[in-house]
Amino acid sequence: MIFLDDIHWADEASLDLLKSLVTDSDNKGTFLGNLPGQRNASASRFLKMVSELDKEKVRVTDIKLGTFEEDGVSDMLADILMFDSDEMRSLSSLICSQFLYPGVSALLEGNWLAIFRLESRALDMGP
Repeated sequence: MIFLDDIHWADEASLDLLKSLVTDSDNKGTFLGNLPGQRNASASRFLKMVSELDKEKVRVTDIKLGTFEEDGVSDMLADILMFDSDEMRSLSSLICSQFLYPGVSALLEGNWLAIFRLESRALDMGP
């Protein structure tokens, strides 16, 4: 399994390599890519490649993640830190008030890695 984060930054040569790997009949691997909601020229190239793969009958699954809510951040913190979700409410509230204001939340669009980085930063800041 290969996970490609921020695939919207991939250049043409990287996308060509990815397409070659995905369409190789000898390759039995799974490829996962993270494409945030923000779009740029590279994202358009990636989406075009996905469309081409679909036409070639390569199985592609599109999973859309929504933006995080405070309860979801609290649950994730509880899982990571092995605490009860209720015990994480104040930290998740801090994270959401400091980092998930309108605009930033839209950019994160369910990106748990970005939320995890923000949580780590908040933990480093301390009380």
